[in-house]
Amino acid sequence: MRSPPLRSENEASSFEACVAREASGDWETETYGYPGRPDLIYRILNTGAFTSLEAVRSSGVYAGLTACGFKPQNVQYTPQSDNGPWNVNILELDPTQFAGSLRIDLARGEIAGLEPVAAIAERAGALAAVNASFFVMHAADGIVGDVAGLSVIEGRIRSEALNGRAALVVANKPDVTVSIEDLTAPVALAFPDGTQIAADGINRAPGLTRNCGNDGDHPTSIAMHDVTCRDDGEIIILDSKAGFEPDPSVPFRVFVNALGLVSDRGPAGGMADEGFVVIATGERADELAALLKPGQSVEIQTAFRSSQSDVFAINGAPLLLRDGAPIDRAHLEGWPLDDQTPLALADEIHQWINLRAPRTAVGIRGDGHILFVTIDGRQGEVSVGATIAELRDVMRALGAVDALNLDGGGSTTLVVDGRLVNSPSDLSGPRPVADAVLLLGQSN
Repeated sequence: MRSPPLRSENEASSFEACVAREASGDWETETYGYPGRPDLIYRILNTGAFTSLEAVRSSGVYAGLTACGFKPQNVQYTPQSDNGPWNVNILELDPTQFAGSLRIDLARGEIAGLEPVAAIAERAGALAAVNASFFVMHAADGIVGDVAGLSVIEGRIRSEALNGRAALVVANKPDVTVSIEDLTAPVALAFPDGTQIAADGINRAPGLTRNCGNDGDHPTSIAMHDVTCRDDGEIIILDSKAGFEPDPSVPFRVFVNALGLVSDRGPAGGMADEGFVVIATGERADELAALLKPGQSVEIQTAFRSSQSDVFAINGAPLLLRDGAPIDRAHLEGWPLDDQTPLALADEIHQWINLRAPRTAVGIRGDGHILFVTIDGRQGEVSVGATIAELRDVMRALGAVDALNLDGGGSTTLVVDGRLVNSPSDLSGPRPVADAVLLLGQSN
């Protein structure tokens, strides 16, 4: 049984007193560095060691320890334990020898909806595929399948970037190249007179930003992992990749046709292959109502550096390596643990960063080789998983000079020649995901 993070002497004393009052037994202390600030240390109390989960639940001290805020923890998944194996799969690509291409594909070819990596790969005829971005998993957090961060497909932004998070950028001409960059990629509605109106998002539900990191959001405009931030006044653009119709109650909605002209009526049967829909809420609905009248000319303006059809990008976090050196800025990328963080959120951040879990990462070696790495986890007899610090060490040991963590957990999936080569952690099998990185042969 373990306590949540204890960030002060008062918190530690309170938990120790609770254990003495509600249960019996000694405790051990583990220390961890705060995400992004290894000079600061917090502690975890461990007490009441048991041989199995069933044993702890049937014990006489379980109720007392639970009342004190303790939770069961498998010691194999803690970095202090040497128990359990690692199952690591490495897909290495030498761009000088590879005649095919790299691309990112959305599940079902659109934002809304999910598919297993194998299904995305099969539809594209891919040689291999690995899971990619973080995404919305539940309707309460937005459109299921919405990429939670930057997505660029064939040179066009399909999902907006989040403040503080890096992206993997892929280009295929003249040769396959990848880079890991900090990109803001703002999006705006541009008018013939040069006026630009900033848009808040692309292809998502208004008012809901998964993982936060959007200007104007509350409770924060910086990235906050596994948290959904809100904004009552937003402009959202929906293009042909949205895969969903906006809520009919949205205060403002217009269609912009293929000629870039506002129409009061959109195409029958849903989104058009050409053109786009603009929706707005709150004060931004009033702002656009005065500007976007039928017949008005308007276009989407982005700061992404390329509109070439062979360029792609996906979001990831935290950044692991840059220019050959370890980099830890997790507190800026979605895991801001400090003494003001609510205890429940601090516990989630501790588990996400400092406990072992399935991981997926991409790295770039000094010789230009591209590495896609999966480490299975949460399966004691198969693979216990890696902490973020351990993943960073693995990528560095493999020769990566730049490396980025991608979505992990039950999403971690690697498919080669149509065959699942890793061991996903979900009992139901490979988890449906929002997108995948695909290796395509020369004919694709």
